[in-house]
Amino acid sequence: MPDEVPAAFWVDFRLMVKDVNPEAWIVGEIWGDARPWLEGDQFDGVMNYRLGWSSLCWLAGNDLQRSYRNPAYPLDPLDTPGMVAVWETTAAWYRPEVNRSQLNLLDSQDVPRALHTLRGDIVALKLALCMLFLHPGAPCLYYGTEVALQGGMEPACREASPWLVPWPEDLRGLIRGLVDVRRNQVSIRQGLLRWQSIAEDGLHGVASLTEAG
Repeated sequence: MPDEVPAAFWVDFRLMVKDVNPEAWIVGEIWGDARPWLEGDQFDGVMNYRLGWSSLCWLAGNDLQRSYRNPAYPLDPLDTPGMVAVWETTAAWYRPEVNRSQLNLLDSQDVPRALHTLRGDIVALKLALCMLFLHPGAPCLYYGTEVALQGGMEPACREASPWLVPWPEDLRGLIRGLVDVRRNQVSIRQGLLRWQSIAEDGLHGVASLTEAG
């Protein structure tokens, strides 16, 4: 929680860490606009919650589980232009090298699991994972997503891994495939893809992905 620590500490922290390892990746937990921490003297990236909640709000539409209320993680249905606007606004806040250093996530130990927010819709979760892996930055999966843990609001989102019971689903093959796509497509890692709303289909609409230039 960098916003609970004086900024001067993080400036000194960065200097020390980069002196030990210039390739070290420094990430902070800021839920919204993180520009004060990403000006080059503190963090390389932050936990990109805005990508997570906007993706889930678009995919679930009116079926969205909205019992969790947090202004920093707003769960309200989004149409396609609304989702794309969140992504474009977030990306525009930062330099390209910062966007490539973001920690992108759908959920965490502090918010309901993605599958809970999607009301158990496995197809929607698979689509959310695909969208997650198509953004610049580091895709981050909360443990249990690969076996479709559903949990709920805290503390239910922190349930134990199902080591000794059957898994609800096995999404490891999908995730491995998405990892391979990222490894083989430089345009994804470099943030060269652009999303746009191209048609309306009920609440969700249709999003198109193209390569810039």
